[in-house]
Amino acid sequence: MKGDGKFDVSRPGETSLDRKRLGALGEDVAAAHLKELGFSIIERNLRIRGGELDIVALEDDTLAVVEVKTRLSGEIFRPRDSVTRGKASQIRKLAQAYVQKNKKHGKRKVRFDVVEVIIDENTLASTEVTLLRRFFD
Repeated sequence: MKGDGKFDVSRPGETSLDRKRLGALGEDVAAAHLKELGFSIIERNLRIRGGELDIVALEDDTLAVVEVKTRLSGEIFRPRDSVTRGKASQIRKLAQAYVQKNKKHGKRKVRFDVVEVIIDENTLASTEVTLLRRFFD
């Protein structure tokens, strides 16, 4: 994190992003933000049959399943707008499979959060990071 409260996600000589790289940068920023808020990151980019969970973390005794959505500055729609009912349903199913496989989390409350990350298209630094707790049930 830079001194101005923003995360610098650029790499030396890097001037443009493809979609995959943008998503990876956003996930790095989101994970750092969650750690600053006191979350313990358990898993990142966890592939499970049927999809992937971006971040699985603990906040106190709650298992937070976090979907990260990243956009470049200047885009019209908020990143959260891309979390559809279908996407929420998929994440719920993946989380259920994760908890069934990891019995140690079976008694924990599960919460579904979204972290929005806005990346400046010129500097490649994050300009906004927002945690939306309990974004869906």
